[in-house]
Amino acid sequence: MYCRLLALVGGLLISNLALAQDFRSSAGLRLSWGGLATYKHKLDAKSAAEGIVAVRWGGVEITGLYERYFPAFGNEDFHWFAGGGFHMGFHGRNNVINPPEGTNKTIYLNPGADLIGGLEYEFPNLPFQASIDYKPSFHFTGVRWFVGEGLGFSMRYCW
Repeated sequence: MYCRLLALVGGLLISNLALAQDFRSSAGLRLSWGGLATYKHKLDAKSAAEGIVAVRWGGVEITGLYERYFPAFGNEDFHWFAGGGFHMGFHGRNNVINPPEGTNKTIYLNPGADLIGGLEYEFPNLPFQASIDYKPSFHFTGVRWFVGEGLGFSMRYCW
């Protein structure tokens, strides 16, 4: 099983080496407080839409973002980006840090707004991109209206 998976991933990497910079979509992992997965789709040369799935507060949070790109360091492989969007969380607790065990038996809906800003690097000869960003969230419901621990690192495979 592992050999087949490794062969599949290796085949995808080799087949896309020539197309490393000519991609429209990318997907991968986001390492952050509660982070899990990220999908990004280029809308044009200067903008993209990104979706993020995070696991936090005993539930899941889905975020959609619009991002604009700006040149960085005079290098075509680096880009600053900034944008914003909205999220919807389905949580097992009402944004409470360290609630008493067994007190919340309800699923809470948690809509809100997000900002994002960061630096992205597209590997010149590989179909990968890496980014570091800050994504604070503002909740419309719940006990915590501002969540500032949104520092994240993402690594994505591009196609």
